[in-house]
Amino acid sequence: MRKISIFLFICILLTINSKAQVNTYTFWGYWGTYNEITSGTILGNGSGIDDDCYNAIDIGFPFTYNGNTYTQVSINANGFLALGSNVTSSYAAISGGTSNNVISPLSDNLVGNANASISYSLDGNPGSRVITIQWNDFHHSSSTNQHFSFQAKLFETTNEISFVYGEFLTNNTITSQVGIRGNSTTDFHNRTTSNNWAATFAGGTNTSTCIIANSTLPIIGQTFCFTPAISGFPSAPTTPSPANNSANLPVNNTLSWNFGLNTSSYDLWFGTKGNMVKVVDNAAVSALPAHTMLQLLIQVLPISGKWLKETQTEP
Repeated sequence: MRKISIFLFICILLTINSKAQVNTYTFWGYWGTYNEITSGTILGNGSGIDDDCYNAIDIGFPFTYNGNTYTQVSINANGFLALGSNVTSSYAAISGGTSNNVISPLSDNLVGNANASISYSLDGNPGSRVITIQWNDFHHSSSTNQHFSFQAKLFETTNEISFVYGEFLTNNTITSQVGIRGNSTTDFHNRTTSNNWAATFAGGTNTSTCIIANSTLPIIGQTFCFTPAISGFPSAPTTPSPANNSANLPVNNTLSWNFGLNTSSYDLWFGTKGNMVKVVDNAAVSALPAHTMLQLLIQVLPISGKWLKETQTEP
């Protein structure tokens, strides 16, 4: 048996301006690297961490979120932070709580284990600095034998937000809110999954959650990224079918997706990484054809690459 990796890339060409709302932020996920903070500033540690708030932490650079610029961030032990000088504790920071402009890698009723800590570190050079906030070795308040470690990162200049997940161990099932919230609970961009953190979907409601279970965990280095919509640029396409990172797909398959906001035309590339072929050139969104994997395979075999990466097996 030999493996073939299909790589598809959609290039959006023309756009219009968009107003600041976190539901317009672009999302993508990938398998990266979890680098634990070892020399940062420790805000709290030990099993006594429970609902604690750490307010008015200097970011170290101006960070623009949801159309406003902030120089401080406030951190809550329950797996989230809020931009600005204070935060109110909550177990469901996206759908509930009184804090707005929330960034939530894992909002839940979290408590520190004996070796737990909350810390942050500012790294990089001016213009490309990043502040990393880390929750190390936490568990759900009603559970035992759980260990959750994760980070939120804020990037200077690009104003990108990343969640990076470390070691996760659990002996039961819980649900957590993962995503971002704007000026109210009606402005949100969250993620949801019931069985695979590598293939999450945009949540349909602000209460959508990601399940954490013995067989459903983020892998070490699992990374979620949220990037603000830029004036003159479109949001990324969403809900691809087949889903991103799907495996064992038939060669004869249909490719589809939903266009992001502000999109008027697109290119479609297909082929080996570094040697891709443009199979659709400057097509209008209103004229989206029915692309099939078989049609594309005929044009550009052999294949492998990136945006939607599908792994197939053939004799």
